[in-house]
Amino acid sequence: SWWPGVQAVDARMLGSLHFRYGMMPCGGSISMAELVRRARRFNRPPETVRVFGGRPYSGCLVQCETEECIITAVKKHVRRDSLVVRFFNCCSNRVVGVLRAGFPVESAYRTDLKETRKHALKVKGRVVSAPAAPWEIVTVEVVFKR
Repeated sequence: SWWPGVQAVDARMLGSLHFRYGMMPCGGSISMAELVRRARRFNRPPETVRVFGGRPYSGCLVQCETEECIITAVKKHVRRDSLVVRFFNCCSNRVVGVLRAGFPVESAYRTDLKETRKHALKVKGRVVSAPAAPWEIVTVEVVFKR
């Protein structure tokens, strides 16, 4: 048993595991926004590929264009046919999180952590704008055009 009192006979992770770490030496202070910029260069945003009428579409499902905001979760809404995007403002200033979707957006809503709609957000084409207070976690529900 790998943990006292826990039986996990077939729950072994056999084989090799590979990880990629990034370190950034820093002699002085660095802004959180600069750290986020460098982390984004290290990590690649999730990509999606979908075929429309025989032609492949390749692009990002959703990305945040505001340097001070980091997307932490993207998932399908539990009850509705929409996408839930959660991000947080990683700085001490109030900012507007600008989300760019890979598909045209019909509407978007600010929600609470239980994903209950609170109010509509500004949408322009594929772009959704959501204000974020310092260090705030923001949950947005995105409804795509059909």
